[in-house]
Amino acid sequence: NHDRKQAQAVGGDPHLWLYAVLNLQTQQGYSGRGQPGVARMNGGFASRVLVDRRPNDRWGARVERAIRMLLARRDDVFRRVDQAVYQTEGGLALTWLRDWDDDRMLSLSELDPYFIEVCRRVRLVRTDEGAVEAWVRPALMARTDAKAFLGNLGDPWIPLDLRKSPPTALTVGAGGFDYRLLQRILFRSGESRKPLAFKPLPGESGRNAELHLAALVRGQGKTEGFHERVIPLPAAVALEFERDADEDDETSLEQLSERMVAHAGSVRKVLRQAVTVYLQGPDNPSFKKPDAASVVLRFDRRTDEEFFKHLFTAPEAGYSRAELEWQRFLKNTAVALARHAWNRLSPPSARREKAQYASEVVLFGGLRKQLPDAFPKTDPAK
Repeated sequence: NHDRKQAQAVGGDPHLWLYAVLNLQTQQGYSGRGQPGVARMNGGFASRVLVDRRPNDRWGARVERAIRMLLARRDDVFRRVDQAVYQTEGGLALTWLRDWDDDRMLSLSELDPYFIEVCRRVRLVRTDEGAVEAWVRPALMARTDAKAFLGNLGDPWIPLDLRKSPPTALTVGAGGFDYRLLQRILFRSGESRKPLAFKPLPGESGRNAELHLAALVRGQGKTEGFHERVIPLPAAVALEFERDADEDDETSLEQLSERMVAHAGSVRKVLRQAVTVYLQGPDNPSFKKPDAASVVLRFDRRTDEEFFKHLFTAPEAGYSRAELEWQRFLKNTAVALARHAWNRLSPPSARREKAQYASEVVLFGGLRKQLPDAFPKTDPAK
């Protein structure tokens, strides 16, 4: 409905209209004057984020778990949001059941914490010919008076960004759920608060699960794609999230993930410098130019694909072993991409050998400095 535009739904069956209206009323952002967005996002050009823990990808099991989670976490919602914000009992849950007046917004104090909102004035009617039409009318103001909360309304599937004061609902950028954003959501408790849906329910400890993330990323006057990612959570990894680890405990997923992100950032910089030296020549390279951007992008993609596979081996294989294998992976990936560049790309001068030699010096010197454990004592590459 967003990427193909609404005109593609001409002649849709009733259930397709249902999906389109549900999508619009609970997910849409600001679309111009008279077209406000939903309350559960940080601004009109932000996104409503889903971070869910699910037993598998089957909808029945997922919905059953979601209902149990909502019942079990209701008191937690009131603790995360000021108790006076919502009605503890008897609040309005289905906001379209109340007349929408032009001069009045719904106050959160009238609502149940699990209220289902509508953000647009839309009414479906059936024509004399039997077709379904949507009548739309502009809204002079948002349906819910919640702008000051910046999306922090206790939604159990939305992480909070704690880097801002007050905390806001997380907004996903054009890069989607890359490993750096996920590492911040899952492990940096000082910067992000995991959603209530991620916490295990009774009986879930020690069981395999999946982490499902999704968001439609918006820009001003455009969309930047629907981003979705599924991360397997093996039982041993799920148990690690439940234990209280000391901040300085090197045998924790949080500390290991920090080191892995740092290793990846260092190798990325070395690779970019090495390829730049090769493409521009060793005499006076400018590292501010984006000459190596395509090679670095491939490195980022490979790193993103492998990050959690390596990280989540730690509880069973050992933290030192997992970190060593990660360093070896980064080294091998950087060398492979650099060699591909040396073979396929051409430096701007005829002295190809000199440019490649200088690039090798930068690459292997930098890798040995950043990843000393990834190199054996006698390395043929030296």
